[in-house]
Amino acid sequence: MVANSNPTPFHGVSPTGPLSGRELLMLQLRARGYPREQIAALLQTPTAALAEVERSACAALGVADVEEAVELARQCRLII
Repeated sequence: MVANSNPTPFHGVSPTGPLSGRELLMLQLRARGYPREQIAALLQTPTAALAEVERSACAALGVADVEEAVELARQCRLII
């Protein structure tokens, strides 16, 4: 097997764009175990709007769900 000579920081996933500050904050809070309702309250946004932030972050990272987004963001050191 030939190693990838040009690895990306996203482990082969090409993100569609940078994460916004809101997306990074949401991922950080999810990584710390905060539930969606509490994150929405902290961000002073409706839960439905937070769901859109989650979808946007997942699309930007090229993953299927928030748990994958959190894991990838950790691996890429976007969040700690």
